[in-house]
Amino acid sequence: MKLYVVGKTTVFPAWEFCGVFDDEDKARLACPDDRHFVGPCELNINILTDEQWPGSYYPRQLADEDESTNVLDDTSWFDEWDRDEHGAK
Repeated sequence: MKLYVVGKTTVFPAWEFCGVFDDEDKARLACPDDRHFVGPCELNINILTDEQWPGSYYPRQLADEDESTNVLDDTSWFDEWDRDEHGAK
C-alpha cells in the first residue's frame, strides 16, 4: 500500500511529522507553504537507502525546481530562516 507522509522542515536536518495520506493529491493539499514536503512510502517497507528519502519533494516549490529534489538535501530555506529568526546575514 502506497502512502504519502507530509512533514515540515524545521532546523536542519530536523523535521516535524504533519500527517500521512493514502492519496498524493491529498498530501500535496496538506502542504501550506514551502517548508512542507511529501515523502512517498510503502506500508511495511523499509525505505532506508543511500538517498535520504527517495521520491520526496516540496510541492509548493515545484514551479521553481525539479520534483526529484530530495527534501533533506535542500537547505535553501535554512538561510532565509536563519536570517529571519536570528538576524544572520
